[in-house]
Amino acid sequence: MDNYYDILGIDRSAGKREIKKAYLTLAKKYHPDVNKSNSDFEEKFKLINEAYNTLYDDTKKFQYDNGLNYFSFHNTTATTENPPTQRAYTPEEEQRREDYRTNVQEEKIKEKKQYKKYVPYIVGGYVVAMIGLISFFVQHQSKLADKAYASGLTNLKENRIRLAHKDIKQLLEFEDYQRAKVIQSGIEVLSKNPSSALYHIQNVEREMKGETAFSGDLYYYKGRALYLDGDGIGAIQAFELAYEYKNGGSEIDFWMGKTYNDLLMEYEKATKCFQKVTKESIHYEESILMTGVALQNGRQFNLSQQYLLQALNFKKQKALANYYLGWHYELSQKNSNNACIYWETSAKQGYAEALYQFRRHCQ
Repeated sequence: MDNYYDILGIDRSAGKREIKKAYLTLAKKYHPDVNKSNSDFEEKFKLINEAYNTLYDDTKKFQYDNGLNYFSFHNTTATTENPPTQRAYTPEEEQRREDYRTNVQEEKIKEKKQYKKYVPYIVGGYVVAMIGLISFFVQHQSKLADKAYASGLTNLKENRIRLAHKDIKQLLEFEDYQRAKVIQSGIEVLSKNPSSALYHIQNVEREMKGETAFSGDLYYYKGRALYLDGDGIGAIQAFELAYEYKNGGSEIDFWMGKTYNDLLMEYEKATKCFQKVTKESIHYEESILMTGVALQNGRQFNLSQQYLLQALNFKKQKALANYYLGWHYELSQKNSNNACIYWETSAKQGYAEALYQFRRHCQ
């Protein structure tokens, strides 16, 4: 009578890999679906399955190797007249079998208790790990969005509209819609589209819940949009909010000065704002010129002349400085000859208004 090892055609020292390989080979050969015409194959297939299920399972294999000489299924030569017999065990063997069964049960109970004990820790650890992973990606995305926003502000400051559009695209990819609208409002301001800029700003204001890290930038561009729209009072209110959120800033000082000078005609306040602009600001040279202009508008001609002469040292401000110096001589000294010299110089430097005044007063 064959035993399970003989059925599978393997040695008792065979490992799980060999057991499974032998089973798969025989299963393909004796599967009833493959050999429907041979009824003996079905019985053979059952024996192959029983042999595999017993020897592949460590517990069943141990019991089989240490307790049974024969297996419950008979082979094809066994008959009902000659049923398989079971081995008789000595008292010592029975005790060892009973001890083994008891030990197996105790180990299973112990493993189950240990598993239940550590399940909360395992689940907790998994949750913490997932939270940490999500937090990492969120923080990483947030840093990239911060970088894109900072780049957008810099490009607006340097009047690089095309690059600012790219920064908006990145912010939208990070789903940072509010800050994307702030940069878009800045682009509209630079493009002199105040109504469009205010539209984006108002959308952000509706969505904002209290103070944000970009509130100062939002109100700065709101102030500039209102300045373009001719609303001097609204612009000053927006600039004051920006000033509060950003703790000051030369850019805000400069545009507040422009608003006071150009729209509200409060020249003393304009002068103070322009004088606060620092040398590090991109508006410093223009603020020197505008200080002279504000002083001139406030009829402080001698002090105004000092600033206008200083502005002649800056290449970008020369044409306007010469133009306003022409007005200095015309208004303060009624000296048309000197006024005409400065207007003519300004006209040659490309300032059209100077050419108009030269033709009007000097020819």
